Amino acid sequence: MAPQSPAETKKLVVFVTIVVAALAIILSANIAIRSRTSAFAEGAGTPRRAGLERLWANPTKCAMTMEPSPDNERPMRHVNAGIIGKVDVLELGQSDADHMSSTFFDDRVRFYNGFLSNSYFVYHYEVFEDVVAAHGAPALVLYDVGSGYILRDAMEPAWDTPGQSALWWGFPPFHTGKPDPLPWYRDLPSLLSLAQTQLTLTWVEHQLPHRTLAPVAGDTEDDNGQQFRCVDVRKKSGMYRWLADGSRVYAGELDGVLAKPGAVHVTGAVGDRHINESRLVQLDWVLGKIVAAGTKVIVYTPPVHPAVFADKKQAPLIEGAEAAIRAVVERHGLDYCGLALDADSLGCGNGDFSDELHISRKCNQRIVKRLATGCAPHAGAMLKDMLTPATLE
Repeated sequence: MAPQSPAETKKLVVFVTIVVAALAIILSANIAIRSRTSAFAEGAGTPRRAGLERLWANPTKCAMTMEPSPDNERPMRHVNAGIIGKVDVLELGQSDADHMSSTFFDDRVRFYNGFLSNSYFVYHYEVFEDVVAAHGAPALVLYDVGSGYILRDAMEPAWDTPGQSALWWGFPPFHTGKPDPLPWYRDLPSLLSLAQTQLTLTWVEHQLPHRTLAPVAGDTEDDNGQQFRCVDVRKKSGMYRWLADGSRVYAGELDGVLAKPGAVHVTGAVGDRHINESRLVQLDWVLGKIVAAGTKVIVYTPPVHPAVFADKKQAPLIEGAEAAIRAVVERHGLDYCGLALDADSLGCGNGDFSDELHISRKCNQRIVKRLATGCAPHAGAMLKDMLTPATLE
């Protein structure tokens, strides 16, 4: 190999210097933004809080733009508990409950949808605990426990799992306090990752100056692609939006009509799945805590798209999950309604599914009707008395 010339050596030194400097800038920016977003999550942040307050002040006109993720949704639920007032009926569960709506209930009933995307059972209890601490226990909890969640292999942390545990998704429950930070060198791959860098760029983008409006009744902000803005609920948006009752509107959805329902693409309900016993243990714990607070509970498993059952393995697996959930629920003397295989009998067609799990408001309305009139002997009558006549038609 020929010796490297001084000019080439100089170029190499400059190149290495630029690369090292760029990595140092990226690392320092990512560390700063991660620390900032961590604090933002704990305190729910000024933009998020302002958006929620404005949403609550304009419940019929506003929808708050917000990207779905536990990192966004859990702080939102945490701060929102103090904004929304007393809750009579609380929805808990995974994101397949996101279209449960206050419109199903009589005007005298205060409903709040506290679903969380991709969430542990202890995170559901965190929502319940925040509501109780702010305004007392709800009279009724509707608890969505998806069959797919029980059939998914993954660790499920407990309420007393240490805050620094790697099991937590996003960050641990608020009651644990801020966990001790890992040494920077142990977190280096994450801090230099593409995901963290994208988070940094997204965060910076959302800090760019934009018009801020006071929460004036009937007024809405421009839908400019930024989060935590109250935009006109009567218009489509390219973003996910949250309503004042805590329910979600999908990108492109308007007036309860899902955008481009089309053929469903089954991604999660496939292959050989197994019951996750650790998740059943945590479900048992959460139900015990809710019952101890004096709240009645109806647990249900929502329908999955009939396309799932083209795989002949899936119906027996889902039936087994429902049986396991029922056993846990009935130990507490509670109602359980297994509806995972009931899309057709509920009248939930292809246009009611955005994928194999997430369902429209119309389909959720039919679920509520079934809970109130057919499968909940302990609390069904109580629920029925809270619903509008249209919900029961």
